[in-house]
Amino acid sequence: GWIGGLSCSNDDVYQNYRTYTCNNPGTSSSYCNSTDTLTLKQDCGNDYCDAFGGNYCKDGDVYHSRTCYDKGCSAGACFNNPWTDEQLAEDCLYGCQNAKCLLAATVNIPTGVSIFSLPLVPVGGTISFNGLDSDCTVLINGINSSCTGPNLAYLNPDTGAYSCLGLDDPLYPGQGYFIKVADACPFTLAGENLPSIKL
Repeated sequence: GWIGGLSCSNDDVYQNYRTYTCNNPGTSSSYCNSTDTLTLKQDCGNDYCDAFGGNYCKDGDVYHSRTCYDKGCSAGACFNNPWTDEQLAEDCLYGCQNAKCLLAATVNIPTGVSIFSLPLVPVGGTISFNGLDSDCTVLINGINSSCTGPNLAYLNPDTGAYSCLGLDDPLYPGQGYFIKVADACPFTLAGENLPSIKL
């Protein structure tokens, strides 16, 4: 039968099992021997992981995670320790929004254009702009004096005045945006869906 305490071997629970053998039974010279064998008492199982859950945004990239279980033996007992396995699902060049990488497109506003707009088409999330060339400063009715560095501007309907937009400020469909007219102006749009630019 089972004797002694439980122990661990190969990440499973073991215990010594004693068996007896009778020699020369029925005679005056009979005797018994016992043999102890370390025997598997409980299989603690193998490590495993659940399926990955849905994607989400983290640090500008797309990630997903799952729960994994570290199984084994410690101090004569099985354990099953859960832990979170987080992995990069997609490396985004232009950021992440609503669990998807943002798309990006370079826009080149030609010389002589003073206003452009995004069409009134529903798009996922907002659209931001970045990477403006140094020539993209606003020069409309002296507004450039209140803008520092490369900027776009729009006419604020609530105040009737022009407002400056900094890098990565959201752009909205149907809104007109002003830029400097003297030089060509390249910049990058980023968003889940990118509409065409109307000049």
